[in-house]
Amino acid sequence: MKHLLIIISILLLSSPVIGQSEKPQTIIIPTGSLGEMSKVRIGILEKTLESKLDDYFAIVPKELFEEAQEQAFQEMDSDECTEDQCILMIKEILQIENAFKMDLMSEDGDTQISITWNDQDQKRVEAEYCEGCKTKNLINLIGGLVEKLVGVKKVEPEPVVVQDIPKQVEPKVVEKKVTIPKIEPKVVEEKVIIPKVEPVVVETPKVIPKKVAKKKIANLKKLLDTKICALCDLSKANLSGENLKGANLYKANLSDADLKGADLNGANLSKANLSFANLSKANLSKANLKGARLRYAILKGAILKGAILTKVNLSYAKLGKANLKGVNLSGADLIYVNLSDADLIEANLKGADLYGANLINAILSKAILKGAKLRDANLSKANLSGADLSNANLGNANLSGADLKGADLKGANLINANLSDANLSDAIIKGAKLSKAILEGAILEGVIED
Repeated sequence: MKHLLIIISILLLSSPVIGQSEKPQTIIIPTGSLGEMSKVRIGILEKTLESKLDDYFAIVPKELFEEAQEQAFQEMDSDECTEDQCILMIKEILQIENAFKMDLMSEDGDTQISITWNDQDQKRVEAEYCEGCKTKNLINLIGGLVEKLVGVKKVEPEPVVVQDIPKQVEPKVVEKKVTIPKIEPKVVEEKVIIPKVEPVVVETPKVIPKKVAKKKIANLKKLLDTKICALCDLSKANLSGENLKGANLYKANLSDADLKGADLNGANLSKANLSFANLSKANLSKANLKGARLRYAILKGAILKGAILTKVNLSYAKLGKANLKGVNLSGADLIYVNLSDADLIEANLKGADLYGANLINAILSKAILKGAKLRDANLSKANLSGADLSNANLGNANLSGADLKGADLKGANLINANLSDANLSDAIIKGAKLSKAILEGAILEGVIED
């Protein structure tokens, strides 16, 4: 037992991670500068800030920050990516709460340094002005500003305990039997904890999932309490049957979430990530889904009447029997989407990409499909009466048994299309390309060719 205590004590003394893993993570935004200041001086001051913050925070490596920044730029439009919005997005991507930024302003040898700290709750700024200061003076100013912002001394309870131990267990611990009762219960318990926080670098990924899980729970509570959770991470959340009418979920991450039967009437889901989400039988009437990602989402039986779906990505999504009457899907990405038996009466699909889509038995009467890409799509027995298909690409499409009565097919590409048993009565086919098209059994009465 004595030998075991000595070994554990040595491990405790030599482990650098106790206390370090307790430090919250932060990112450091690139320094902003105004006026004449050498790159060398800026670099020295940046390193000083990093060194001072390292006493209180675990700093996210520059490479990870740059990757998150690039991802934020890709996900946000240029007019949306204000400094505050971009920082918020980067923090969401990295799942951290803190961000620091230093700004330097110099004129005629005088310098002002300001440091901004953004955490989850608020934004704080501290600034100092220095007349005719040299780099050494500015270094001291940065230390003072960080101290003012953080406002507390380093709190590292674990290292304090570790430092007390050597006085009791150093060289002669074996002989001092009296000290054993003081540390035996605690040391044995801490032995179980040590492996969880071993190596400093490797441990970081282990801590993150706990923080992510905790944050997701907080986000879920926030959504259900306030119906506001823009930019929140709600991936894999169980929201089936929940009342989220009018909720603000702008750019929220709802990938793989269960929203079956949820009421999202009038909700703001613009640019939200709903990939692989289950939205079957959900009420999405009048919901704003502009620019949302719904790849592989399940929307079977969902109500989308009056929903805004411009530039939405519904590729590979399942929308069988969905109510999409009158919806705006212009320019939408619908490749390989399943819209069999869906109600798309008077829907706007202008310029939409429906390559390889399943539209068997879909109701598209009076729908706008002008310039739509329907190559290799399956439209057998679909109702396209009175639909606008002018300049649409229907090459290799299956339109067997489809109802195209009174449809506008001016300039449409129907090369190799299967129109067997289709009803084309009163359809306008002026300028349409029908080479190698199959028209066996098709009804062509009243077709307008000129």
